[in-house]
Amino acid sequence: MIQSDLLYLTLVTNNDSDLFISLYSDPHIMENVGPAFTPKECKKMLKLCINQAHNDQPKNLFYVIRAKHDNQRYGMIGLLWNQAEKNHVELGVMILKPYINKGYAYKATYLLMQYAFNELNIKSIVIFCNESNKVANRATKAIGFHEINRFVDSKSNHSKIKWLLTAERFHKIYTK
Repeated sequence: MIQSDLLYLTLVTNNDSDLFISLYSDPHIMENVGPAFTPKECKKMLKLCINQAHNDQPKNLFYVIRAKHDNQRYGMIGLLWNQAEKNHVELGVMILKPYINKGYAYKATYLLMQYAFNELNIKSIVIFCNESNKVANRATKAIGFHEINRFVDSKSNHSKIKWLLTAERFHKIYTK
């Protein structure tokens, strides 16, 4: 478990299938990720995610974002490894509708970045945001990422921004 004073992150399990399906099958939430999945596709994907958590060199790790005070689930956050460079990951976060714009994505992102850089020895993290997702782009910049590229995603045809944060920059910003 990864935790702060307000939130904690737990690896996704079969007990989280309802959350996983609600996030990945919701077209509104998925509009910034890709096409929504069917519940059957979600169940298959969840099984793969759970199995990855037990690999020595996982391709991804997905966590449930929970409130410390009441165990409420706010959403999910994950790391996807760049298979060409083992110490470089992509970070993605999805928040349930009632909890959007309340700071939970920001806090969970910081918590997972801290864990990735300090415990997993990750060298850099990238985040991809739709250019139109002003809130996500503003939060990504505020937490310390810098823009490195703009492009049109060939699958979704959306304009995207690629953000980067290195371990070195993270430690400069957050080590006092």
